[in-house]
Amino acid sequence: MGESGMVREHPGRCRCIIIGGGPAGLAAALYFARFNCEALVISLEDQRARWIERTWNVPGYSEGIRGDELIARCREHALKYGATLIHGEVDEVTGRNNDFRVHLVDGRVFYGRHIVFATGVRDTPPNFPNAYKYLGRGLRHCPVCDGYEANGKRLAVFGTGDRVARRALFLSTFTDHVTILLNGEGSFHEIDPSLRESLENRGIPCLEPPVVSVMDEGTEIRGFLLQDGTRIEVDRAYSAQEIHPRSEVAAKMGVALDERGFIQVDAHCATNIEGVYAVGDVAGTGYAQIIIAMGQAAIAAIHIHGRFDAPG
Repeated sequence: MGESGMVREHPGRCRCIIIGGGPAGLAAALYFARFNCEALVISLEDQRARWIERTWNVPGYSEGIRGDELIARCREHALKYGATLIHGEVDEVTGRNNDFRVHLVDGRVFYGRHIVFATGVRDTPPNFPNAYKYLGRGLRHCPVCDGYEANGKRLAVFGTGDRVARRALFLSTFTDHVTILLNGEGSFHEIDPSLRESLENRGIPCLEPPVVSVMDEGTEIRGFLLQDGTRIEVDRAYSAQEIHPRSEVAAKMGVALDERGFIQVDAHCATNIEGVYAVGDVAGTGYAQIIIAMGQAAIAAIHIHGRFDAPG
């Protein structure tokens, strides 16, 4: 078929290869598939969204939806229109616009005209016993996503410096019961003086000793015992630890990153390399919201299709 349909002049060559199978990558695949373009998604089953116990910020799901269920629905939706989903880990991308080669660690190579990185980020869990057990349950990362569900609850916030102070202040709009736990990794005086004043005005204590044990009910956190003997009871904990963009493969091919390692993109989600785009959390919007990631995916797909595939 010609430019208005599936490209077949290069057997096995995909119009666009999307690296990453979270909400952003799958939304991009859906748009490409509905443009009658070939779309190949390459990913592992390690998306950050899979940790979400339930999100209520995706319009249309008033009762909330689990992260893994949302991904499953997005996969089914993209497959319905002809997208191809492949399980695999990308080692490197070589080539140039209209002639990219995506090399997997197992030796497979796929060809594509355009690349979309939707690789997401990695969270750094707090350093306390069995922290991974509570991820997405008693330990949350996104107060924007579920701060409403924290209304009136007793909250602990892990992290250091200005980042944890801002996270605690944000959460104080939902409850008067917020405690910062520096967990032996920083001090109150490392926080900017203006933020310290705000914390004091809001009555938010900042405890420095490390956590030595967790009180829980299954995966729900009920409290922490600190090294100095302090015992605090909580209903939920939040992490304000640093996040790390999964931008290693992009960096290897020369894609420009910012000082934090996030992929730099323009208004169309295009990178500095012709034919290479980035969407979702790895693009560093700072919001880490599913609907923003999906919106970026739509922008990138529309721009690619309109720029390269419009008649004439």
